[in-house]
Amino acid sequence: MKKEEYVFFADSFSFVPTCADSASGRLFDCSKNITIETPDIDTLKEFECERYAVIYFRDSSEKCFAIGTEDVPALVSIFANLNTSTLKISCKMLHSPFLPT
Repeated sequence: MKKEEYVFFADSFSFVPTCADSASGRLFDCSKNITIETPDIDTLKEFECERYAVIYFRDSSEKCFAIGTEDVPALVSIFANLNTSTLKISCKMLHSPFLPT
């Protein structure tokens, strides 16, 4: 990727990972589509195909949490709309992102 870090500004949204059992054990599905401000054209081109990344969110109380890990990153892409863009995150985690690791 061209940059070490990308920052996106999102509209308000709620985030609740769903818990599911699989053949490999319990997983937390953290997949989400989030409406964001449209980034510059270079960033849109960078994310037009899915990229592996760790996504960091900061909530309204300034608390941070991560989606994906270095070992199991999230798949991330951005789709441009007319006035905004959609940040598409696909990720299943071994533990809840709200619990300390």
